[in-house]
Amino acid sequence: EGEAPAEPRLARETRLGRSLALPSKSNPDQRILDTRPLIRAIARDVEAGVPAAEIARRFHSTWVEMIWASCREIRGLTGIATVVLSGGVFMNELLTLEAEARLMKDDFRVYRHARVPANDGGLSLGQVAIAAAHLSCRRGDEMT
Repeated sequence: EGEAPAEPRLARETRLGRSLALPSKSNPDQRILDTRPLIRAIARDVEAGVPAAEIARRFHSTWVEMIWASCREIRGLTGIATVVLSGGVFMNELLTLEAEARLMKDDFRVYRHARVPANDGGLSLGQVAIAAAHLSCRRGDEMT
C-alpha cells in the first residue's frame, strides 16, 4: 500500500497505458473487484521478460481504470459525482494524479489531500482531533 513502483521514473515515462479489464461483482451495498487476472498477467509478463517499467505501467493503468469504473458505477446508482482520493495507496503520486485526471475528464469533482498526508499520518491526525473533541465534551466545553 502506498508504495511507488520499483522504477517510478521509468513507469511514469512509459507510455503503455493499456490496462486489463477486470471482472467485478456488484450489489447495492458493495463492489468486489477480482484482481487475480491482474496478478496472473504480471506473473506472465515477468516470466516473459517484459521490462519492469512496462509491467508497473500496466499495473497502474489497470488500477486507474478500476477506480474510474467503480466511481462511475456508484455515480450511476446514487447520482453522487464527488470523489475523495484518500488512504495510503494515494501516497503513490502516479496513481493519484492519473486517477484524478481520469475522473475529472468524466466530470467528477475530485478531492485529495493537500495539507495532511493521505496515509496513516492523516489517520493519526483525525484520531487526535476525535480524542480532543471527546475530552472537550466530557469537560463540558463547546467544540470550536
